[in-house]
Amino acid sequence: MQDGTYFPIFYIDFTSAGSMRYPIPVRVDDTGIVSSVVDAPSTFSPGTKDTVTLSVGNARDNAISSVTIIPHGEGIVTTQSALFVGTLLPDEEKQVTFDITVTKSTEILFDITYRNGPNEHRSTLTLPAPTGDRKVAAELVVNSIEVTQAGTTVTISGDVTNAGLQDAKSVMVTVGSPAQPVDPNPVYVIGALEPDDFSSFEVTCNAAGATSVPLLIEYRDQDGMVSKETIQISLRNQIQSSSSEIPQNSGMPSALNRRPGGIGMFGSGVSKVPVVPIIAVIGICIAGIVIWRKGYINRIRDRFRK
Repeated sequence: MQDGTYFPIFYIDFTSAGSMRYPIPVRVDDTGIVSSVVDAPSTFSPGTKDTVTLSVGNARDNAISSVTIIPHGEGIVTTQSALFVGTLLPDEEKQVTFDITVTKSTEILFDITYRNGPNEHRSTLTLPAPTGDRKVAAELVVNSIEVTQAGTTVTISGDVTNAGLQDAKSVMVTVGSPAQPVDPNPVYVIGALEPDDFSSFEVTCNAAGATSVPLLIEYRDQDGMVSKETIQISLRNQIQSSSSEIPQNSGMPSALNRRPGGIGMFGSGVSKVPVVPIIAVIGICIAGIVIWRKGYINRIRDRFRK
């Protein structure tokens, strides 16, 4: 029967008193619930939890009740087995969200049931779920690497940037074999990195005889799944010694350049001694002693008294 208004006849026969005929208007409306996909990834990553948002609305002139949505399909895992929406008034719309993990290319079916009066109705919304390589997870990039060495300890520092579209949580940086992590920074904990955020790190290790060191970066996604990345750091051209050595031409000569005894023991420092003023002072003192012993001072004093 098509939608529209029909007028079935109500008829009563009163036998000897005649009869009554009365048309009763009956409206037929087969308008169902309106459902649509509000937000869903165009490509699903196998084994990755994705969010799908649905919208359900009531386009009828009367309220509908007991609205329930049940997701199912081959090769899918859902966190919510069903969601109860409840009553939808005329022209009312509600949104619901499902967390769905797809293991292969498939179709996700959403069975929607509701009641219009005592009658139960059912409709199905189909969402294609193709799988592919979709780069939305956290992706850590390491740059500005610097390698220094003090004795047997190698220090590796740099920056870690989250180039992905999701947060990276519990980010830790350390080194792998053949290097051995040592204090003070065997493991550097960065913590959480939001998309487009970065942080500096510094790890210390022993890498005797090694030409390269594997830099290990470990982090977790929002579901706690652990991801690891390994970057080889070359030690050949980047190691710089931080220990200082006294140059041969410095102010303090080494024992090999010293001469035994005499002024040579002072090295080049003798050039900084004020020799001329010292000789002048010594000469004045000697002259004063000679004048005093010859009696010249007493003669000059007696002359002034006369």
